[in-house]
Amino acid sequence: MGGEITWAVWLLAGLLLLVVVVWVLVAIHARRQRQRDGRPEGITGWLVIPAAQLVLGPLAIFASIGTEIEVLSMEGSSPEKTALHILIGLSLVFALWIIYVAIRFFEKKSNAPRLYKSVLILYWISPLIQYLVFSLGIDLSITPFLIAFAIQIIPTLIFFSYINVSKRVANTFTR
Repeated sequence: MGGEITWAVWLLAGLLLLVVVVWVLVAIHARRQRQRDGRPEGITGWLVIPAAQLVLGPLAIFASIGTEIEVLSMEGSSPEKTALHILIGLSLVFALWIIYVAIRFFEKKSNAPRLYKSVLILYWISPLIQYLVFSLGIDLSITPFLIAFAIQIIPTLIFFSYINVSKRVANTFTR
């Protein structure tokens, strides 16, 4: 296994390529937008970060689902497998929700900022959901889950505030 290129390496290479393509497209769009008028509008500026999160988030979730499926194929106890089945289902629903929000976001629909806030909240509470799922039959320490929960509150608060007060957001999501 030392010299093999695994599916994870190919996935990371694909993610990197996708980030570059999205970045170039956003830059082209921003240049056209600035030429059109002086109002801050379009998925540029700080909105690039939520756009990247909405594109890369489902890919990362699908990669983690792949890892969880590999773990399911190993020998293990029944409570662990039950927890993984539940976690895979929840992860799949979360990834599909993010894809839906991304579609609304890139279509610049007026409800996209509100939907993106729901994604932020789900990212914020997901460590606690994971703890609850895994604690069904396994004795775990809650500390790492609480640390992840606390760390995720920072970007959640920053982007909640940005979505609420930004003129660019108000001017962009009007359809």
